[in-house]
Amino acid sequence: MKRIIFCVLAVLLHWLPSPCQQADSTLVLLPEQYAEAPDSAALSNGLATVPFYRERGLSQGETIDIIGKVMVLSSIGVAIPAAGLGTFLGLMTISSDSIVSSLIAVAFMAAGVQVAATCFLVAMAGYPVLMTGEALKASKVHWQDARYYGPGQKRMSLLLELSVCRYGPQIYLTPGYHVNQHLFLGGGASLAYLASQMGAPLQIPLYGHARVSFGTGMFSPYIGVSPGIDLMSNCFYGSAEAGVRFRLSENSPRSGWAALEGKTTGQLKTLAFKIGWSL
Repeated sequence: MKRIIFCVLAVLLHWLPSPCQQADSTLVLLPEQYAEAPDSAALSNGLATVPFYRERGLSQGETIDIIGKVMVLSSIGVAIPAAGLGTFLGLMTISSDSIVSSLIAVAFMAAGVQVAATCFLVAMAGYPVLMTGEALKASKVHWQDARYYGPGQKRMSLLLELSVCRYGPQIYLTPGYHVNQHLFLGGGASLAYLASQMGAPLQIPLYGHARVSFGTGMFSPYIGVSPGIDLMSNCFYGSAEAGVRFRLSENSPRSGWAALEGKTTGQLKTLAFKIGWSL
């Protein structure tokens, strides 16, 4: 009798389907897993098929985002008081009757500017970290499975950029059109103050701009060129850059990026670190 019961149970266990078994081998989520399930679009794209499905972590990108915000906000929070304190102490100490007092005042101001400049560079270095965290948090699926393409990636956009080289800063304003998920074409104007002996410090370049992003993933390498003319010196202006783009939206070309830029104006040739944002 026992042998008969054992055989019957063995047959039933063999034919009963497993809770996670399907004919097309797609992943069936148990009730306790619904909170972490990918959206319907991800399922329809086949992201949840075995064995390629990678579950999106609930805290994906949060740690990196916090580190980036701390780097940027703390650096700015130190830079502004340092510059203000250095200037205040310098103005309070300076005296036309004493050379020593004047030297001390200059030292205070220089120290404030140095601390502020260092903090500003740390904030710029924290920008790529912040963009990485924001991109990871914006993704609805595991970041390696995220893809950014389609009609939403084609539209007018405005690029806001800042670069810093050994001679000074430069800001860029570039409207243009995202032809597709890879190509951007536009043109704009820039304002630079470059304290070098190879030309006028103030530069106002007008330029055309083209850039190509490679791939449709969250992190996409890109290259760009900007030929133009400097209105202040009437000299040729040109720049070329290579960097990484951090895509932030599946329905628009909104993104951030960080790059190394080589640029020339007249006799001036320099290398700069550039960050940017696409609206």
